[in-house]
Amino acid sequence: MIYGRHAVKAALRGQPGRVRELILAQGRRADVEELLGLARAAGVRVRRRPRPELDRLTGTTAHQGLALIVDPIPFVSWEEVISRVGQGDRPPLVVVADGIQDAGNLGSIIRSAWCAGADALIIPKDRAASLTGAVAKASAGAAFVMSVARVTNLTEAIKMLQEAGLWVIGLDPAGDQVLYEVDLRAPTALVVGGEDKGLRPRVRGACDVVARLPMPIAPNAEAGEGRSLNAAVAAAVALFEAVRQRRPDREGDLPQRP
Repeated sequence: MIYGRHAVKAALRGQPGRVRELILAQGRRADVEELLGLARAAGVRVRRRPRPELDRLTGTTAHQGLALIVDPIPFVSWEEVISRVGQGDRPPLVVVADGIQDAGNLGSIIRSAWCAGADALIIPKDRAASLTGAVAKASAGAAFVMSVARVTNLTEAIKMLQEAGLWVIGLDPAGDQVLYEVDLRAPTALVVGGEDKGLRPRVRGACDVVARLPMPIAPNAEAGEGRSLNAAVAAAVALFEAVRQRRPDREGDLPQRP
């Protein structure tokens, strides 16, 4: 069940063959003509239902009066990820999410990764959020177009990325280097940890570099107080630092994995 205007529109535009039904809350008339047109063009059935029923079907009141019944959002295969990072005319950029459990955070990371032009997002199968309706809504529909792979062993996946030539950068408030001092123009995988515990020790140990975002201490604040960012925010800052470093006007040869 996919809900929310942006997620519904993205699914009808990008994955119409996976959509089975569009459900609208009774009484909703504004801003639905475009969605109805997309649904009709794709041959999607349209139903109107009382809002309380839509609340029950989606499990939330934040559906904005519309929802879709869709086939499950597909994951890409690991082989496709490795193939993708070995092609293209620019250094690959991959995001690895280590145990992100909040659907809103995972959706935000997917949205940031898509906007930053990342090639893929890798998530673990266990103890982590998956591609649900809540994730699709939080991603503003990017979950339908972003390549997401799910793996059993994240540490082994990192080693395979390294073998494919990617420089793996973990993000942690206690990192040894400031992220802005790390050259992100090389083929890069950014690893962001879970909301509570950050990077797991084995995942952290598998990274080539563990970097931190600069956190100036505010006046009258104790050292260490409030010096952490939401996982999704940290991922977005790191992704767009990579975008900044990779701007076309930057001079110098592109580095490769040491």
